Amino acid sequence: MLDPFPATRSAALDRLDAFSSHVKRYAGTRNFIAAGHPHVSRLSAAIRHRLITEEEVVRFILERHSFSSIEKFLQEVCWRTYWKGWLAKRPGIWLDAVARTSNKNNEPSDLARDAMNARSGCAVMDEFTNELRSTGYLHNHARMWWAAYWIHHLKLPWALGAQFFLDHLLDADPASNTLSWRWVAGLHTPGKTYIARPDNIARYHPQHPTAGLEALHQTQPSIPVDHADLTTHPLPRCPASIDNSLENFTLLVHAEDLSIEHSNLAPSKPAAIVFLDHRDSHISAARHAWLDTVIADAQQRLSDHYSVPITTIHQATELPQWLQQQQVQHLIAMAPQVGSLADALFPAINELTQCNNCQMHWLQRPWDQDFYPAARSGFFPFWKKVSRAPIFHPQEPQQVFAF
Repeated sequence: MLDPFPATRSAALDRLDAFSSHVKRYAGTRNFIAAGHPHVSRLSAAIRHRLITEEEVVRFILERHSFSSIEKFLQEVCWRTYWKGWLAKRPGIWLDAVARTSNKNNEPSDLARDAMNARSGCAVMDEFTNELRSTGYLHNHARMWWAAYWIHHLKLPWALGAQFFLDHLLDADPASNTLSWRWVAGLHTPGKTYIARPDNIARYHPQHPTAGLEALHQTQPSIPVDHADLTTHPLPRCPASIDNSLENFTLLVHAEDLSIEHSNLAPSKPAAIVFLDHRDSHISAARHAWLDTVIADAQQRLSDHYSVPITTIHQATELPQWLQQQQVQHLIAMAPQVGSLADALFPAINELTQCNNCQMHWLQRPWDQDFYPAARSGFFPFWKKVSRAPIFHPQEPQQVFAF
């Protein structure tokens, strides 16, 4: 039996293989919620942590199906890329979300606590809450309804709800989560909100419980005041590979990219590997348990591939001292995305480079290099540009692709 939410690379590849026979039906069925979620791939968490990469998923599917027959699925794979590229240019949005939830004086209200503990009085929303808390997963349609219910019906702070999702979702992604919540709230596309309507819920979730649902007929948009710094910044540009002459380096691995042995670093020969198992302190038990399996799998693969010692540390602040003790001169890592890992790691690296004789080498996957720059406005202009890339048309003559 396939894992419902794969926590190893081999299980994720098995899930991808199984889903490939259903992918042509994805466009017509993806919005419907059913037990076990058979209409979607359930690969979001594996892709979020790059047990398998977006590029691998796209190549695998397009070896079996034509672009036109599965375009909607390809779009959904690229939504995460779009959000990451968009937030990378506007990090002030993430900083605003963090500031809104980090103030210790802003404790959740009784109403918020009831909603987060499946006591909202709306049975279908409480059903979703229980699923999220127990499994770490929610169908995308359910996420939109729940966020809309929280913001527009309960009139609760959007950032607090977004943090609740980040704490529980196995695929918790700062960019996708933060920007999706802002979109529902009417902040991402100013003035355009998303409202959970009973008729929409009844259509796409036919087995939904109905108690308390009638109250949603009275929901009116509640657009919050936006204080985020929307200033755009140039995208960081990192190389995709290292200089072949570089020797005696240490490889830093973290949970945002857990298939390093299937990257441009595959042929490299690190002297050692340091694994940063950074986790936010308030994440759920279900997410902790899933990450335990994910990281054990990644470390075993790293050990098998590179045959070098692996040291695990849990706090980025421990990194400079460890590197100094080991007399590391070169540290190589995939650059983290805007989010809590980067918030923890970059100050530690700055301390390292200022106080120790160690050079930091950030790398970036070619997928990110190619597609982040296209996230300039809305998703569909983004898709119009990136869908011309050679990876989406493997049967056609390859051409130089650039924006």
